[in-house]
Amino acid sequence: MTVDVPLGTYALTYTAGTRWYGYRADKQYFGPETTCSKADEPFAFVRNGDVITDISVTLYSVLQGNLETHAIPLDEF
Repeated sequence: MTVDVPLGTYALTYTAGTRWYGYRADKQYFGPETTCSKADEPFAFVRNGDVITDISVTLYSVLQGNLETHAIPLDEF
């Protein structure tokens, strides 16, 4: 999937789990197994002449991947 975003700097946060329960007011999207993470570094989308930054993110663990993340509390998601 490709998503176009306005130029700027963004923090990447995401939730994960084994069974999707849907969007919920308590943010327990994956039930009691819901975990939340945030990328250690922000993503900067900038224009340099005619070139715009292109960033690709894989939303599953990759052996020797380069996206460093840390766990965050559910209330920070």
